[in-house]
Amino acid sequence: MKKIIFILFITIVGCVNINKVERPESFLDIEKMSDVFADLYLIEGAIGTNRDNFMKTGTLPTAYIYKKHQIDSLVFKENLEYYNQRPDEYLEMIELTQSKLNTIKDSIAARQQRENKLGELKTPLNTLLERDSINNLKEEN
Repeated sequence: MKKIIFILFITIVGCVNINKVERPESFLDIEKMSDVFADLYLIEGAIGTNRDNFMKTGTLPTAYIYKKHQIDSLVFKENLEYYNQRPDEYLEMIELTQSKLNTIKDSIAARQQRENKLGELKTPLNTLLERDSINNLKEEN
């Protein structure tokens, strides 16, 4: 019985003393990390939708993200590890990323709706000519 208690004690003490990753030197706050994640999701979606056209551009998704946000793979990895060990902050970052993606989605939907309305408003030239009463009179004579 004493051995079981000792093993449980060692296990509990050992688990409590787990070192968390320290804040990286090149720290990306939640806002910046959510920007990086949003861009990653958008690029992954673009690749999934039309892989052939994306491959023709020759752009590497991660290289584009790193260049756009002026980071490198090490900075991204260190910050990702930092947030992975802090679930509350990670969840906040993911929720902010989702909000940004929803804003982009709504913006695209509104733009498509405007373009559809403009398309409906444009009447083909032939239809306008058929309605033109002067042309109809000339044809009757």
